[in-house]
Amino acid sequence: MKISYYTALKWWGEKEAKQITPKGYDFEVIKLDKALPHFQISNSTLFRGSAILRGWGKDSHIHYVGDYVEWEKNRSKDEDYRGQTSRLLGSSTSYTRSFVKKNGYIYMKPNDDTANWCSKTKKGAIPQWIYTPQHENLHCKTRDLKKQDRLHEWIGLGKYDKYESEYLVKEINSLLPLLDRLSYDFCEHASTIGLDLRITSAFRSVEKQNEYWNQGRTTAGAIITNAKGGESAHQYGIAFDIVDRKKGYNLSDEEWQTLRFIWRYITYKETGHWGEWGGDWTSFIDKPHYQLTLGYSIKDFQTGNVDYSKFE
Repeated sequence: MKISYYTALKWWGEKEAKQITPKGYDFEVIKLDKALPHFQISNSTLFRGSAILRGWGKDSHIHYVGDYVEWEKNRSKDEDYRGQTSRLLGSSTSYTRSFVKKNGYIYMKPNDDTANWCSKTKKGAIPQWIYTPQHENLHCKTRDLKKQDRLHEWIGLGKYDKYESEYLVKEINSLLPLLDRLSYDFCEHASTIGLDLRITSAFRSVEKQNEYWNQGRTTAGAIITNAKGGESAHQYGIAFDIVDRKKGYNLSDEEWQTLRFIWRYITYKETGHWGEWGGDWTSFIDKPHYQLTLGYSIKDFQTGNVDYSKFE
């Protein structure tokens, strides 16, 4: 993946581009003789059209970086953005424009127009520094990874700087992207029936799984699993456990069955495979547990006989 930055700004170059380019992307900076006319960059269709006519967008993304002060001076009342990213006719090329101050950052604070769009989140906007081009680039990367775009939500939670490292970058100790998206959708659907779920356990290491298996057997406590390390779906990023923030695990049978229906509905709709619920198991009933194997067995995961592209 490559991001081509076009700019007429004298002070904006390789150093700034390197700072905002997401992990896994190459970049280039193309200096323009003069800035784009304001009427082009203020209109989404005209901007993309002008980019195509100029031969931009031959790589994965093009990004125009303009001057914030100039934009602030010329913008009309209905222009309330400092940056925007979009795609043309469903193509893989993103056309992005950003307007930056000398230091590149915009400080988000209550009542600031930059904060308005993320104040719509449940938590609201928390004051923090936002680098506008980086913000638009992260929107692009979310789409490239085919993940649900939760950037504004993370801003509202005050986790903007952690967004790429904790959410976008695929770590070994995390849910696979498909499960990550579906678990989020699952919790969102659950809120429509009055439940406020949080995920208590997603990826679990072999060592941690063995620790859980020993409980009630060689260590104190009740037995909570029948799977040793490497035998649980948790070790492969395809399972998660939930709890309600207010009710804990004390849900009614009707609520558990509704959650079962929600999980099976969203997994089948997305993949054509039914998601599994631990409450359906007979050997060890585990109602807080949800997983999606896409037809693979635990042995398949143990031996690496899995097409992980299906979990992207």
